[in-house]
Amino acid sequence: ENIYGPKRGDCSTSIFGNVFRLSIPWNMGDEMRILSLLPSCTQIVLGLSLREHLVGVTHECEIDGNTGEIEGVERVTSSVIPIGTTSQRDIDLAVKTSVSSGISLYTIDEDKFARVNPTLILTQNLCSVCAPTKKEVQRVSGIAYPESCAHHGLNIVSLEPTCLDEVADTFMTVADECQVHDRGIGLKEKFYSELHKVENATNRIRENLDLQRPTLMLLEWLDPPFDGGHWVPDMVEIAGCIPPDSFGGKKRRSLERSWEDIVSADPEVILVACCGFDLERNFKDATEALFNADTEVSKMFQSLRAARYGRVFAVDANQYFAQPAPQLSMGTALMARLAYDNDDRAVALLSDALGDLIPAEGEGWKRLKPKVAEEIRETEVKDIESVWELHDEAVKNQKLHYIDPETGLFVFTSLAHKRRGRCCGSGCRHCPFGHENVSLEKRSELITQASFLNKRRVDGFAKHRYVVFFSTGKDSFLALRQWIALKHREDKIDWEEILDRIVLLTSFDGTSKKIAHQDTTIDDARRQAKALDLSLLAVPLHPGKDYVRSIGEALDLVRAQQGAETFSLVFGDLRLELIKDWRDKHLGHLGILEYPLFGVDYDELFQDLKLSGVPCTITSCEFGKELHRRSCDEVYVGREFDAELREACIECGWDDFGEDGEFHTLARVWEVDSKRALGLLHETQAFQQ
Repeated sequence: ENIYGPKRGDCSTSIFGNVFRLSIPWNMGDEMRILSLLPSCTQIVLGLSLREHLVGVTHECEIDGNTGEIEGVERVTSSVIPIGTTSQRDIDLAVKTSVSSGISLYTIDEDKFARVNPTLILTQNLCSVCAPTKKEVQRVSGIAYPESCAHHGLNIVSLEPTCLDEVADTFMTVADECQVHDRGIGLKEKFYSELHKVENATNRIRENLDLQRPTLMLLEWLDPPFDGGHWVPDMVEIAGCIPPDSFGGKKRRSLERSWEDIVSADPEVILVACCGFDLERNFKDATEALFNADTEVSKMFQSLRAARYGRVFAVDANQYFAQPAPQLSMGTALMARLAYDNDDRAVALLSDALGDLIPAEGEGWKRLKPKVAEEIRETEVKDIESVWELHDEAVKNQKLHYIDPETGLFVFTSLAHKRRGRCCGSGCRHCPFGHENVSLEKRSELITQASFLNKRRVDGFAKHRYVVFFSTGKDSFLALRQWIALKHREDKIDWEEILDRIVLLTSFDGTSKKIAHQDTTIDDARRQAKALDLSLLAVPLHPGKDYVRSIGEALDLVRAQQGAETFSLVFGDLRLELIKDWRDKHLGHLGILEYPLFGVDYDELFQDLKLSGVPCTITSCEFGKELHRRSCDEVYVGREFDAELREACIECGWDDFGEDGEFHTLARVWEVDSKRALGLLHETQAFQQ
């Protein structure tokens, strides 16, 4: 069918792959005059170094950064709606009206078309929203050349790529039409080379840094929301990401979504790349609609983990995502850079590997309201007092989220996370997977549920595990040493097997990250565990959530991740019956309770501490003054626990091991060889008695 001219027989047409072509011979000796009716076609022409043959473009095409008047080039199109000042909702309504009525949103100026007198027209039939339709091109061509297109030597090529491979093929199509085949090969090879560079870089950072592919959603429109289609899924994959579980698929058109769909998908990273908009417009629209508006949509959006943790970005969609042109390789590099933005190591490696292929911040992308995200997270932590009951009630009613009473934001329940089937890596409040996909560097900062902050590398796991309640001080450290010696001496268990079975369990305040009474932090415990090469299970405690329940959930995590079935729970209590009785009553159902230090003479314990070589520093001592109504000048923060301090405590009437809470310590195990610290070196003669 000859759709571009009124006379049959004057032109032949063919459709091959992603290209609709009106085939008319053109001789290299003739003057080539290119009319590009699509910004992406203009970029391809420029990429092929055919700038001098470009005689006409659209009102949206950019040449050398210029969207205004250009000498020797006519802008032959206009839009029936003022895109720059029209809201996304009104643009969407205009588009839908245009599609249903068959009336194009774009017009071609007939006089300008005649003046440029093209020999080659590059257009598209992929999207009626993006450029003049075939019918509009047909109409104007018929008016300009009423006798026939062929008579005037006019070629019309419609490019319709739907994936990255087809985008690359269009480079060759245009090159061959213009008889610059070698330039087409060069442009195509450069495009693939840049894509491969991105793919190799993201593969390396995941392997070297042990990172998971983040879930990423590109929003092609906000009101109503559309996700990215066509070549965007290819870009997501090459950038080292995956689409949200329910938004998969390739070679498909962009689809309209509901905000409920997006909340359910809860992507880790979101790019706002509204079609036809530059960086400033996308940043403005997203800020006003999603962060500053007091609407249900804004509240739903800010409940997403991407919004909570500052992983929402506005980008220049015109340059890097919307146009099927050579710049898509830069868009893919940018997508990778933003997807791994939460890991400084990954950002550094990507920047080194990709260099200028990544558009600069402020030119190609902007972060959307990271301060708001931080404020929301701080509020969530502070307001955690009543949310556990809200969460339990929501789960009981099979709900996937509840509304935080302080922020008004949606918070996902553990049920929602279980439906996803894996940890998303964002440190979610009710993560049932122990934050296993949060990087260890970030885990102690984001942790809201029991999680391993250090794991000993072992080949297998025993069914019975030794869980040592570890507060970072000398008593829990000595309990660890005594337990290791006991298992080796009495049960004849090999040293390495004992260490493989041990899990240090440290509970701490979920808001301040401090360990109760010690004035140390969970980071101190992690440093100790790393130095000793032992697994550390961190358990954040929250007001409104029962302590015993928190410990039980932590042990469930050991069962799930390490195959444990039964436990020995090891404590460093020295002589207080009241505390021991409480533990026996409330924790006895969780495992076999062990007290290796209970009733042991203090002098024996002090001798064992000396054998370890581990210095212990006082971190807190205020309670001693309150308890005994008198101070002990030899006891102060920063002082090492030694024989002189013990004597001073006795003289002041204090317990010389601080068992009544007079003082607390930090065992600096990282200053000593780990084998000596744990009592494994024979030359120390530890535990020979």
